[in-house]
Amino acid sequence: MLRISLILSMLMLVLPCGARTADGDARAYDLIREASSMIGQRRYTPAMAILDGIDSLEGVTDINLTQAAAARTRAAIGMGDYAGAMRLYHTARLYSPDVEADDMLRLIGSEICFATGDCHKALALADSVTTPRYATTRAAHRVRALTMLGMYTAAIESADSALAAAATGMADTRGVLLQNRGYARWENGDMEGAAADLREAAEAVTHPTDRLNLLGNLAMVESALGRHSEAIRHIREAAGGLDGGTPDGLAARRKLGVILRNAGRTREASQTLRDFFRRGKEALMANLPSMSAAERLNLWSREKELLSACFDTRTDAAFMFEVAMFRRLTSLLGMRDPSALEALTATCGADVRRSLGIGETAMEIVAYSPARDRRGYAAILLPWRGKAAFVHLMDEEELHLPGTVGTNSLYNALKRESPDEKNLLYSDSLLASRIWSPVLAAIPEGTTDIYFAPEGIFHLWGIENMPLPEGAPRLHRVTSTALLAGRRHAEEGNGGRTRTLVIGGLDYNRTGTDTIAGSGDSEASETLRSRGWGASFSYLKGTRAEADSVGSIIKGADVRHSMGEAALKAIMPGYDIVHIATHGYSLGFGVKRRPEFMADSIAVDRSLSASGLALSGANAGYDPASGEDGLLSAREICGMDLSGVDFVVLSACRTAMGDVNDEGPAGLVRALKMAGVRSVIATLWEVDDMSTMLFMQAFHKAMAEGRPRHEAFRTAQRRVRCEPTMVPYRAFSPRTMARERTVSHRVIPPFSDPYHWAPFILIDDF
Repeated sequence: MLRISLILSMLMLVLPCGARTADGDARAYDLIREASSMIGQRRYTPAMAILDGIDSLEGVTDINLTQAAAARTRAAIGMGDYAGAMRLYHTARLYSPDVEADDMLRLIGSEICFATGDCHKALALADSVTTPRYATTRAAHRVRALTMLGMYTAAIESADSALAAAATGMADTRGVLLQNRGYARWENGDMEGAAADLREAAEAVTHPTDRLNLLGNLAMVESALGRHSEAIRHIREAAGGLDGGTPDGLAARRKLGVILRNAGRTREASQTLRDFFRRGKEALMANLPSMSAAERLNLWSREKELLSACFDTRTDAAFMFEVAMFRRLTSLLGMRDPSALEALTATCGADVRRSLGIGETAMEIVAYSPARDRRGYAAILLPWRGKAAFVHLMDEEELHLPGTVGTNSLYNALKRESPDEKNLLYSDSLLASRIWSPVLAAIPEGTTDIYFAPEGIFHLWGIENMPLPEGAPRLHRVTSTALLAGRRHAEEGNGGRTRTLVIGGLDYNRTGTDTIAGSGDSEASETLRSRGWGASFSYLKGTRAEADSVGSIIKGADVRHSMGEAALKAIMPGYDIVHIATHGYSLGFGVKRRPEFMADSIAVDRSLSASGLALSGANAGYDPASGEDGLLSAREICGMDLSGVDFVVLSACRTAMGDVNDEGPAGLVRALKMAGVRSVIATLWEVDDMSTMLFMQAFHKAMAEGRPRHEAFRTAQRRVRCEPTMVPYRAFSPRTMARERTVSHRVIPPFSDPYHWAPFILIDDF
C-alpha cells in the first residue's frame, strides 16, 4: 500500500512570511504546522481537534485557510472519513490563492479518490497537475492509479520516467516511486523485479512505520519466490517493530502467519494466525460502538479480508468456523441498532451451536488457498452434534473450464441470461452432486436443515435450487450464521400484519403525484450514463396485474401503481412487508479481488451505484421538484433506516446480482441488509412476467394460509414447476368489437424449466 502519510507529506505548501502578519494568522500557521506533524505520525484525531481551533481565529489569510482545510482533508482521509474528506477538499478549493495551491489540492483530491476506489478520477486529477514543484508527486499518483487499474506495463513505464527525472537527494520521493513500481511488477508477475524495487524502497524511505510496512510486503514477495528464511527475517522485523494492536501491526502478524505456512511451518502458522484473529477481533469490537455505520464498513473492509488467511492452515475446523462467521459480519455492520451489532460481534461458535435445533447444521462457505498458487472454495460445517468439519468444494479454476454447462463454462452460464444455459445448469444433477455430496457426507445422520452463508461466486449461484437427492436436508440461505444465535422464527403467514406495501405497474416516463421533497441524488442515473446505458425502461404490463393480485391476497395491503423515488424513501420505513414489482438493473457481474499489495488498505466499494430499481419517472431523468432521478440505487438504500421492515420482496430482474467482493454482491440485497431489512426475496437473472406473477401469487397465498416463509417459498416454486394454472379471461368478439361478458377459463401449463422458477432466492427466512 502507498502509505497516506508518506504521499501527503509531499503536498505541504511552504508558506511565505507575509502570510503571518496578523496575530490570528500567525497562530493559524503554528497550529497548521503542529497538526501536520501529528498527521505525519498518524495521530489524526488530535490533529483534527487542533485544526478546529483555527475556526475561532480572526484575520486568517486565504493561503492559511487553504492550508488548514487541506490538513483537515488529510486527517479525514487517515481517519477513513472519505465523505468528510471530500467536503473539506471542496472547501479548501474555495480559498485556494493560486495555481500551485490548486495543484496541491488536486493531488489531495486524487488521494481521496484512491481511498474510495475511483481510480479513473484519481488519474484524471493527477494528470491535471502542471506545477513543476509537484511533478514527482504527480508521477507517484499516476503510477499508483495505473497499477490499481491493472495497467501494469504503463505503470512501470511511467515509474521509470519519473525515477529518471526525480531530483537527487529526495529519498522519500524516490522510495514512493520504487514502491509503486514494485507493486506494479508484483501484480504483473515479475517477482524478482518487485523484490528488488521493494528492497531499495525500504532503504530509501525514512519514516519508520512506512519502512516496516514495506518490509512486510517485501517479505510476502520473497516468500512467493521461495526465499522463506529471508522472508521470515524481514516479516519478524516488521512485526516486532509495529504495535500489535494497530492495523499495521495486525497486518504484519497476518503476513507472518502466511509466510510461516508457505515455509511449511504449519503449527507455528496456526498459532500466529490464532493470535492475529484474537487481536483483530478485540480491536474491532473495541472500536465499533463509537463509530458511524460508514466508518465501521471502511474499517472492516480491510480487516475482514485479512482474516481469510486463517483458513489456509486448515488445522481446526471449529476455529475456522469462528473466523468465517466473524468475517461475514461485514454485510451487517450498517445496522442502526448498536446494541444488536455488539451482540452479533460477540457471538461465537458455541452460541451458534446452542441455537441449533435437532437436525440443524450451520455452514459457512469460504474462499481460501489450498496451495500457494491455487484458490478454491470450502464449506465449514458446524452441526448440532458432533465435530465441526472442513470440506473442500471446488477449485476456482473449475469455474472457467469450457464444457461444464453445455459447451460453456460454469462462470459464463451464471453470468449470461440464456434460458437454455440456465436450464442446463439448474437441472445438472452431476454438478449438484459435485457441490453437495461432500457436504452431505460430512454432516451427521438425521440432518434436516442446513443454514448456509455463501461466499464469492456462490452469492450469484442458487445452489439451493440445484437438483438434490430424495430426502436431502432443507437448504436455507443466510447472510451470516451469527444471526442464528439470536433468531426468532418468522411469524406464521402474515401474522395479522396490516402494514404491507405493494408496488407495480409504474409509468417510467412520468413521476405522477410524487412531490415529496428529498435531499436530492442523481448519482444512479449518472452511473448508468457513465457505463454506456442507453436504453429506457419499458412499461411492464404484468407488474400491474401482479400488484393487484398480490394486493387482493394480503388483507389490508396498500397497493400503489405510482411510486416516485422520493416518496418511496419517505414511506418505505413505515411498512412491515414491501413487495416491489418493477425493473431492476445490475451492471456488474463477477468476483472482484483486490491486488495483494492493496490487501492492507481501506477502500470504499463504489459499485453499489451500479445496481438499483426503476421507479416512476425513471426515464424522465432528474426531477428538480423532488431532487431525485427515479432510480433507487443500492448505495442510496444503504443510507436509509429500514430496521423496522421485516420482509422485502424484489419482484424484478437481477436484484441479487452485482460485482462480488469479499463482502458479497454489491447490489440490492447487501444494501437492504445493511439498511436493516430482516428477510429478502431476490432474483438471479432476468425473470419472465407470467411465471413471476404466478410464483408471487402462490407464495403470498401460502403465507396467507399460515405457512412459514421457507415452506411458502418452496411451495410456490413447486406450484410453478409442477401444477397447471387456471386463468379467467373474457374473449374478444369481432362482431361487437368488445370483450364478451361471459368469463371463460384457460389452462396455463406448468413452467417446468428452471429458467422460470430457479431465479428466486430467499435470504434469512427466520
